[in-house]
Amino acid sequence: MTGKTHTFDDLIEEATTHYVRLQGAPKSRRYRKALLNWIAQSDEHAKAMDLVCRLWGASKAVSPPLCSHRIRRRRSPARPCGYVLNGGLGVLAASFCALLLMGSIHHEYITDNYQTANISTLDGVKIALGPRTSIAIDESFFARSIHLNQGVADIKVRPSFRALHTYLRQWQINDIGTRFVISNDANHGSVTLISGSIAIVDPRTGRELSRLAPRDMITWTGLRDPHKVTLRDTFQALAWEDHVIEFQDTPLTDALEQLYNFTGVNVSLRGKAVSSLKISGTFSYDHPDVLFRSIKTIYDVDVTKINSKSYVIKK
Repeated sequence: MTGKTHTFDDLIEEATTHYVRLQGAPKSRRYRKALLNWIAQSDEHAKAMDLVCRLWGASKAVSPPLCSHRIRRRRSPARPCGYVLNGGLGVLAASFCALLLMGSIHHEYITDNYQTANISTLDGVKIALGPRTSIAIDESFFARSIHLNQGVADIKVRPSFRALHTYLRQWQINDIGTRFVISNDANHGSVTLISGSIAIVDPRTGRELSRLAPRDMITWTGLRDPHKVTLRDTFQALAWEDHVIEFQDTPLTDALEQLYNFTGVNVSLRGKAVSSLKISGTFSYDHPDVLFRSIKTIYDVDVTKINSKSYVIKK
């Protein structure tokens, strides 16, 4: 960390050292990481790097930056701060300068059972992650993309000169300034539009398959499988952000699948009678025992707890 006794000239010298060193070894992951860490330490560091980028770029004192290399990071639990750099315009400019220097940045985030998290991209895209969610974000100066591998995410997008493409089960979702919820579980993927507009596109051909209006939900299994658009309650689509799940005459099998998606709690159903039950209500998925007690009381079924991750319901 730079101490208070360091002058801005000292910071310019440090920024120049990082810049030139990376130009001399553009494939060095260690140098790239050192540059990003140095920029993130303070607003003063970011402003110094921004000045160096602009001055050296204008004077053509160094060769053009290489844009074919990608920084990759190991999967790590999502953090509330995401990878946005705190500060004002100096931080933002320096961050984009780093993106130009290094091509694109790849991040992967994973949340655990019961855990939610929030991350932000450099230009203000905000993403809320549900429990047991895996997401990858690729960001460069010219493009940005999101891949939902598993779980559920609420994505809020601000207008930008860069298009945002979100990928889910082989389909591409083109944002048109909006907020939408995407979900990917074992059986199907879905997109629910909260506000704004989105287009569903076949990434192989670029052909638009569907365009959603607010409250529209589209579900599908595979690229060539049939898909359908239905209306969905937006509260139900976003309830998981408050650590609750809402059921409205939902088949018990579907309700327990949603519980598993958020908690990893596995429930075995025994008997045709219990498999045909439907459930309504709002429940906290942080406390699944409350849901099981309600099922036992309302439907007069036997609920046996095998362990913290396994239950049996029979009638």
